[in-house]
Amino acid sequence: MPQSSFAAPSKLRHRLYADCFTSIKSKYDSYGSSGEQPNCPFSVDDVGYIIEEVFRGHSVLEPFHASRLTLVKWRKEKAPSWGNVICLTKAEANIHEKRVLQGGENVEDVYPMELVSRVSELWKQETQMRGIRWGEMYSD
Repeated sequence: MPQSSFAAPSKLRHRLYADCFTSIKSKYDSYGSSGEQPNCPFSVDDVGYIIEEVFRGHSVLEPFHASRLTLVKWRKEKAPSWGNVICLTKAEANIHEKRVLQGGENVEDVYPMELVSRVSELWKQETQMRGIRWGEMYSD
């Protein structure tokens, strides 16, 4: 049987989503007071969707790495939610957390305006697609 020229999706991708979910859930839930109603608005499937569909399976920063990815809150002043997370490598996420989330810098001061605009545009496209796919119930 001839070998296919297409590579099968990595089985490790599901592990990536689970690891990202665990990481972001532990950060969200540390702010909550009830274990019965966790504060994390994402499921493992949501994490996979955000990484693959919203951010196209890559970090938002050049050179757009596709491995060791994680999700991190984008703006400190807003709650972690749909539209306020970005996909970065773990190393990039550490820097982002130190400068923006803990250091108090604004994303506009840390990143070029092209990147800030691109993140806004990606989430705007996702909101539009969500409205097309699922109707008004899921659009903002």
